[in-house]
Order: sequence, then structure tokens, then C-alpha cells
Amino acid sequence: MRGCLWLLLFGLLLVSVNCGNDSTSEPNESPDIDVTPASLSMTAQAGRDTTATLTVRNVGNATLNVTSITGTQPWLSANPTSFSVNAGSSRDVTVTASAASLSAGTYSGTITIASNDPDEATKTVGVTFTVTGGGTAQIEMIRIPGGTFQMGSTSQWAYSDEQPVHTVTVSAFYMSKYEVTQAQYQAVMGTNPSCFQGANRPVERVSWWNAAKFCNALSAREGRTPCYNESNWRCNFSADGYRLPTEAEWEYACRAGTTTDLYSGDLTSGYEDPNMNAIGWYWYNSNSQTHDVGGKQPNAFGLYDMSGNVWEWCNDWYGSCSSQAQTDPTGPSSGSNRVIRGGSWYIFAHRCRSAHRDYNSPGNSRYTLGFRLVRR
Repeated sequence: MRGCLWLLLFGLLLVSVNCGNDSTSEPNESPDIDVTPASLSMTAQAGRDTTATLTVRNVGNATLNVTSITGTQPWLSANPTSFSVNAGSSRDVTVTASAASLSAGTYSGTITIASNDPDEATKTVGVTFTVTGGGTAQIEMIRIPGGTFQMGSTSQWAYSDEQPVHTVTVSAFYMSKYEVTQAQYQAVMGTNPSCFQGANRPVERVSWWNAAKFCNALSAREGRTPCYNESNWRCNFSADGYRLPTEAEWEYACRAGTTTDLYSGDLTSGYEDPNMNAIGWYWYNSNSQTHDVGGKQPNAFGLYDMSGNVWEWCNDWYGSCSSQAQTDPTGPSSGSNRVIRGGSWYIFAHRCRSAHRDYNSPGNSRYTLGFRLVRR
């Protein structure tokens, strides 16, 4: 009887084991995302971009679909932003951190990767971004699209050297949103020569030579190739550094698509005019001094103080206007005076017009003379 009981128990055990084996099934197929490295540490000089690589691996056994890759900060982006990865394969992603509008310091952000991984639909990678240089010298640049315009003027207020009006084509470039301020000049050059002191007022009493030296110094500070050869002061327009605008670039940027005396409209008076009051500081409203940059209305490109506040040095030697159509003209090869544009706090409205031309010796440094920058 005892033997029969043991036999019965053994039979039940076999049935139990067989039933367990019969109930097994193949595992479900699914993707499994893995991202390396787990975090990024990136560094760039102020005004520059830097890149790093993330590797997205699919360690699962089904296709991984990455639906989006986004940065949590405006300076952080990735490319590509969506793709598929087969099982056992990987895909590299380029992460870009841009210091185009950042001052020196350390910034934190996150790259977020969304996919069809059932266990981890969102993967995050922390990014630490260190921006070097720049400081208070960080200068905001605006991209000016290329185009063609009529350079010069036949307005009732026009001077003879503004003619003949001729067709000029200008390639795209970047121009500083504001005139160079005293704080920016001080940060780069270690001195502030201005008569009317104020950190956000335009720097003045700067000669053409010193404006060009500032361009080279700022270029070196940001790791760019300086434009000016300081032995002969010729400009290398192919370099990626900062320089003074050509006269054609300046007028094209000032007009911003307009054909009127000012970018705010035509003048009704050569001395005091409401259209000039809206956009710049000049004889009528300046109280005989400069003012903080950006205090008046910008033009359609987003540039401030193109008329009034301080005269702005241009790269060109002063000469007569061409009668021929031109593309990216750079002015005479030599001369005695450099072009200045835009008028100043000391000047009547008609001399603040978009087409008005004037000049000064490159060695002069007056309390009406300042500058702004361009680069490729």
C-alpha cells in the first residue's frame, strides 16, 4: 500500500512538470534604448558653437523608433531629431551648443530623447556648457540678408557726393545690433577714452586705427582670424573676424529695404523732424550729449542708432561715388580720409539721413566718433 502511494505521488509530479513545460511561450519582441555617454560636458568661446556626439543603441530585439530629440534650452539642439534603429544597431546624433548670444559662464541643459521603448519612452542626457571669454564684451550680432539696393540719394537734402545713385549688391553679413558701448570697449582694450561716461553709452573719441585694433583684439579673444594687417591696415575680407563695415554695407543695413531719407520716413525739415526724433539722438533732442544705445526705434533689420548718437567709422577710404553697378564694393584702395556715416548727437537731422556721407582723418578721435562691427 505504501509503495502504491509513492508511485501515485511520482506520477503526479511528472504530470505537473510536463504541464509547466507545455505552458511556456516565446518572449515578446520589443526595442530597448541605450544612450552613451550618459552626460555631456561642452566648452566654447563666447560667440562660437561647439558639437559633441551621442550614440543611440538598440539593444532590444525589435526596431527602435526615435520620434524626437530636443534640447531644453535655446542654445542646445541635436541633429537628426528622428530616425529608426534596427535591433542590434546604433545611430550617432550630433549635439550642438551655441554661445552666439551667451556671456562667459556655465550653463545647464538637457537633451530629451523620445522613442517607442516600452520600458523607457523618454531618455535624458544632462549637458553642462561652459562659455569662456566674452564677459561684458559680448556683442550681439544680427544677420543682415544679402540683397540689391540703390545707393545714394537725389533727395532735396542730398549732397553732391551722394550721387550718382547706382545699383549695389551686397552679400549677407552680420552687424552689431548696437554701436560698441563703453563697457564693451573697456573689457577688450582696458581703457575708456569717452567724454560722456556711461557703461551703455557708445564709446567715442576713438580713432579709425583704434576701432580697427578693437576689431582685431575682439577677434583674437573669440578665437577668430583678425581681419586687419596692423602693419599696413589692409583688411582681409575673407577672414572670419570682426571689422568695420564697408560704406555699401553700412547704407544697405541702415536702409533695411527703405528708400526714404531715414528708415522711419522722409524729412519734412532739415533741422528738427518727427521721423528723426523717433529713431535717433541728434541736435534737437540730445541735450548735447550721447545716450545709452538702444533707446530709440530700430529699423526693420533690428539695428539701433543707425542715425544719430555717434558717427560710425566705415572701412572705406573716402572717394567719389561710382556710376556703375557694383557687387560688394570696398571703396578706393588708398586715400587721406576714412568714411563716417549716420550723423551724431551734435548734428542736424538732414545729416543723419541714410545716404549722407562724411569723412574724417583716421587719426582723429572726437567725442562725436564711434563705431559698430560686422563679420562674415
